[in-house]
Amino acid sequence: MVAFAVPRRVGTAVLRNRVRRRLRAAVRTIGAEVPEGRYLIGADQRAAAVPFPALVDTLRSLMTAESDCL
Repeated sequence: MVAFAVPRRVGTAVLRNRVRRRLRAAVRTIGAEVPEGRYLIGADQRAAAVPFPALVDTLRSLMTAESDCL
């Protein structure tokens, strides 16, 4: 299960929803690599501007890390 926290300081509702959709798509891209569990992904203004491949790579490195403490 994955939940997304995109606060108002990111921008308008349209921008926040766009960020949420990009994050959701990035998680779907790496879905098979992610261990089962519950994840809360927080975003800030930079998530709207980062290229999609970089977003996927960042999420992959965070969600597939061996550490329990991220």
